[in-house]
Amino acid sequence: MPALKKSCLHLDADDVSPSLAELSVPLNRIDLPETSEFIEIGAPVAFPKERQSYTSLAELFDNPALFHLKRVAKLSGTQVMAAEENNKLLGTLAHRVIERLFEREDVLGWASEKAVEWFRSTIDRLLLEEGAPLLMLGAGVSQQRFKGICEKAIVSLLDRLRAAGARKVETEVKFDGSFGAVPLTGKVDLLIELADSRVVALDMKWRDDKRFVELLRSGNYLQLALYAMLVEQNRNTPPAALGYFIFESGAMYITAPDVMPGALVREPRNDVSAQELLRRASESWKWRAEQMKKGRIDIVVKESLAQFQGPQGTLPVEGSKPWHKEHLILLGGWDK
Repeated sequence: MPALKKSCLHLDADDVSPSLAELSVPLNRIDLPETSEFIEIGAPVAFPKERQSYTSLAELFDNPALFHLKRVAKLSGTQVMAAEENNKLLGTLAHRVIERLFEREDVLGWASEKAVEWFRSTIDRLLLEEGAPLLMLGAGVSQQRFKGICEKAIVSLLDRLRAAGARKVETEVKFDGSFGAVPLTGKVDLLIELADSRVVALDMKWRDDKRFVELLRSGNYLQLALYAMLVEQNRNTPPAALGYFIFESGAMYITAPDVMPGALVREPRNDVSAQELLRRASESWKWRAEQMKKGRIDIVVKESLAQFQGPQGTLPVEGSKPWHKEHLILLGGWDK
């Protein structure tokens, strides 16, 4: 290595010899253009005809440039799965465990011991089929941790369902409906029917209790509100409660009391109901639709969110998430 370093040519060094300098042409550094605040198309932008989801609507509300790159220009990111433990992979596998669990018709009558026995007899096959990264050399600790968390989560979930007198549980329930003039689709992770015919709609998350509790407490749970709307449109009755089940902690958080014994109630501090969230989302849609009609596409910069907020009555504009960077570098300023 020392000999290799000694042989290296550093063409940008101040003391490079004239003979070596002739090997290259000096170039002045030119910074890439700064990211603009918006794009003017000069003509109306047609809204996609496909059914939209919570994810696509959130992209439109929070950063229209991202929505247009993904949903209008149809630019896709790379589809590379990292060979390491990550929340997305673990969450997907945990969802599959719950799906398979509730394929068993008598599962709501199982004792905890039987549920654990079922899990231990089926998890290795699931990992072979869908969890290859957890079977790689060096992933043994991650694999055992995943198994331990899922096993405890299953027991916790079944305990809460039994305590609530649940008589039916559906997983990954797809609903089609409409959000105003926008065709909408969504999948409810868990749709629980109670003994009194009320239903509870839950989204399942791998971890991060604090984050999802805060979404409920701050009244920022648009995803759940849209799911409630779709359930009502398809089943003619809204859910009695909305919430999250967190695998890592085994905790269940819901928006209403006296529905699920054992669940932790986290009502919004400011009394923001699902209906109020949908009203605000409707105002955000009208605002963004008017921008599209004028051919304007906002490029929301996270560091300057205040200047990108919408008219009164719209949802807060929150900008893009870290995992959107692959698309947003196309807009410039990525070298900063």
